[in-house]
Amino acid sequence: TIDQNDRLYAACWGRGHIAVVDTKSMTIERYIEIPAKIPTSCGFAGENMDKLVKGMVRDLPAVTMDRLTTTADGMLLKCEDNGRNIAVDEGIVDICNEAFKGRRALHNIKLPDTLENIGIESFRGCTNLEEMDIPENTRRIGESAFRDCTNMKRLAIRNNCIKIGERAFENSGLTSVVIPDSVTTLGEAAFIYCSQLTSAKIGKGIHVIPT
Repeated sequence: TIDQNDRLYAACWGRGHIAVVDTKSMTIERYIEIPAKIPTSCGFAGENMDKLVKGMVRDLPAVTMDRLTTTADGMLLKCEDNGRNIAVDEGIVDICNEAFKGRRALHNIKLPDTLENIGIESFRGCTNLEEMDIPENTRRIGESAFRDCTNMKRLAIRNNCIKIGERAFENSGLTSVVIPDSVTTLGEAAFIYCSQLTSAKIGKGIHVIPT
């Protein structure tokens, strides 16, 4: 869209802003920040055509919005995918801190067998996440990793030697928990404020339950 002064207004996909470009010098004058990561279009409206109108996408299925930022050495840095169902590719070994934090549209996620570490607050606030299946090779669940996942009812841990960080499942929707005998590290307040938790089986490897 071009205004009366020949300035170009361009929506920047995935950047959360609109670029204002001087078409004479072909330089960016400024950015207009908008409250969405995915602007799709912009134009002018109003009686004098002086009101900037922004089009944006707030939620798309994962198949049309594959936005997992990863590295060649197997780190998943960030998710900007608002899909309901997400599958993380094999080869990922580390889900970094806060990678999925606050992704409220997320209901189900499939983690790869290669995953070794789930970072601090990596899924915190994913309030519609329904269940979590931790792969066999995963050795660590970071602090507050699933904190405030209030709709998560089911948890399956495949690795019997996993380390569970402090407040890992605080205020989650879990109804039952089974900690295998071989688990020796359970972080402080790992299951605190789980108001729906009615059954907890703690293995023999946990000698002290931190509070």
